[in-house]
Amino acid sequence: MQNLINLFRMPIDKDHARKTLEKGILYKDIQEFLTEGDKRELHKLDLTKPLKCWGSLPGSSNWRNWNLLKEDDEILCYRSSEYVCLAIVGPKIHNKELAKYLWGERDEATWELTYFFKNIIFFDIPIEKINVHFGFKSGPVMGFNIISRKISEPFIVKFGSLSRFIKSGEFKEQITKGQLEQKIIESPYEAQYYLVQLGKILGYKPYVPSTDSGREAFGVRLKTLVKTTKEDLSKYIGPAILDTISNIDVIWLNQGSRPTFCYEVVYKTGMKEAFARLGVAEQAFGGVKNRIVGDENMEFTYDKTRRLYFPYTKAIEYRDFTQLLEAHTSAVEYQRKVIEEFLGN
Repeated sequence: MQNLINLFRMPIDKDHARKTLEKGILYKDIQEFLTEGDKRELHKLDLTKPLKCWGSLPGSSNWRNWNLLKEDDEILCYRSSEYVCLAIVGPKIHNKELAKYLWGERDEATWELTYFFKNIIFFDIPIEKINVHFGFKSGPVMGFNIISRKISEPFIVKFGSLSRFIKSGEFKEQITKGQLEQKIIESPYEAQYYLVQLGKILGYKPYVPSTDSGREAFGVRLKTLVKTTKEDLSKYIGPAILDTISNIDVIWLNQGSRPTFCYEVVYKTGMKEAFARLGVAEQAFGGVKNRIVGDENMEFTYDKTRRLYFPYTKAIEYRDFTQLLEAHTSAVEYQRKVIEEFLGN
């Protein structure tokens, strides 16, 4: 009996869960924050795939539960009156700088008690449907906590584990793929690719600068996807600002070749330059919509840059890569649905 797994429960928020439980993070993007000991631990996982992880603030209760966590333990994740996934524990590391990079800070504290997962099973199960097997009331899960041995042991003896219980029992139909297969943008050119494709689906004429047109994303050169040229832009743009506007990463033009949306992709650096170019576009075209696109971690840099250097450019908004991917997926799916259901084969 002493080798039984531990069972835990914890609440999760939507944004952090989407980032590090559903989408995952790439090992190459976090290497700089890892100690040699951390790297040895994480090499127990398949580092060619996005890594899924979570973290807890370093309070006394969380420290106790984090120390109890061991490989193959199971964590039930709760949100909005439902259990939404089951996470199978892998290696754990204590790393404050990594936590800041992944989740930021709250009142100068961060979620530094970090644990990675071997697997995550996504589902949508009302909390009372599982709680009844533990004798719990159906109130919300308040904090990261372990299910006591007195309660968990009879459950494990009967079902083997939570994962077996969910996969083989009455909840099989509730298991979903979640976001496990969601695409990840790994270069600025991939972001440009999705912006170009989305613009075309929505009926715009996309433009990319000549400096980027030879770049590849998913084995395709960007120049093969666009027909709009710098000459087309010159119909609405004066010579004094043409060079600046023509270097914006992606522009959507209406059928009259007038810029309607301007996008700057900020991958790791270049936030001030993006604001400067879009600021020129904002002054040049009434009604143009300007967007900076980057990953979730760059939104803080966007807010800081706007506040310090460009306080009057309120019309320049931020969109993250996940939002771009979701918009592209929705547009593709809508296009397919129209073709299949209305236009026919």
